[in-house]
Amino acid sequence: MEIFELENHTFYSLTELKMKKNEIHVVSEMLFGTIQEVAPHIKKTDMLSIAINSSQILKKWSLPDSKLDIEQKVIQAFPNLDLHKFYFEILAVENLGMVSIGKREYVNNLLSELETHNIVPMRISLGISDIGTTIPYFQASNIQGSNFRIKKLDDSGYEFEPDSPSQHYNIEINGLDMSSTSLLSFSAFLGYFISSEKKSNVTTLNKELENNFLNYHFYNLGFKWGLGIVLGILFLNFLCYTHYKAQVTSAESVSSSEQQISTLRKLEDEVALKEEKLNMILGTKSSRSTFYMDRIANELPVTIQLDQMEYQPLKRPVQEHKSIELKLNSIIVSGYSNDKTQFAQWTDALEQKDWIARIEILHYGYVSKTSDEFTVKIEIHEAEQ
Repeated sequence: MEIFELENHTFYSLTELKMKKNEIHVVSEMLFGTIQEVAPHIKKTDMLSIAINSSQILKKWSLPDSKLDIEQKVIQAFPNLDLHKFYFEILAVENLGMVSIGKREYVNNLLSELETHNIVPMRISLGISDIGTTIPYFQASNIQGSNFRIKKLDDSGYEFEPDSPSQHYNIEINGLDMSSTSLLSFSAFLGYFISSEKKSNVTTLNKELENNFLNYHFYNLGFKWGLGIVLGILFLNFLCYTHYKAQVTSAESVSSSEQQISTLRKLEDEVALKEEKLNMILGTKSSRSTFYMDRIANELPVTIQLDQMEYQPLKRPVQEHKSIELKLNSIIVSGYSNDKTQFAQWTDALEQKDWIARIEILHYGYVSKTSDEFTVKIEIHEAEQ
């Protein structure tokens, strides 16, 4: 990408390139007027090289001189310059020499602003310093750029001049067609891949940018792979667990069904046994109760009227979750008597019977002038059962 200015307006020229079979292909060329417009077209994983060619980057001709070192060439072009406050790069190709400088504060602020829009380059260059990688491939005498022009002189030299073209031109570089606004972007990309060495103090910054890009790229790639592997392992564990759970559930279901069938059969046997015992008890109770009722009724005086006779009554009312208990070998007789003397004689006579062990008068009370109510408990010998 190139950041340049025309008539006090900043533009962002974005050129997408792709390497295929060791050949560079232009995929797309776009021109934007704001960072907000260009940001959606750039990903943090893209290999982005930015040529900063705005008005804040000062450029000055400098004749190639191998006797001077880098800093001396910069001081020669810009006397009294505090080198610690500036980034600088020197273009030197054939007899074309140019020194480009920019304040560190400006460059750092620009990179920070770009980063707020997720635009993080892995390399930057100043001015037209990267043009040296493409000049040898030009056949035309005039090389038109975004806001500059380079003329090829008759003596095989080059001349640089600022330019404000009213339109963009198509240019050709070694058989590759592109717009004039893509020239510097393409040169920056080519300069990175052919590892062209430039005289510059931007090298340290570019090394840091490249390391940050590679770290982010490998971290992002490693994170995705790692996350994919973890999710894959979790999914396999889930499948194994589901299969194991299904097998265990099936086995437990079979075992549970067998246990339920066995328990049901035991309950059926117990119920059948209890029903049998109950039928025996009820049969015995019915026959014995009839026997005792007949004996008592046959010897009942006319002054006594029976109201109820209960053979082997309950010890207590029936309660949930508690066993039923009977008063064995006993009969509860209740009724009404018109004569106390005959009632006493009747109870004494019953107590003399061989099958009666004891008689207990539980209640005898007044009801009316001609009638009293009573309740008698008759205990029977066990031998009679």
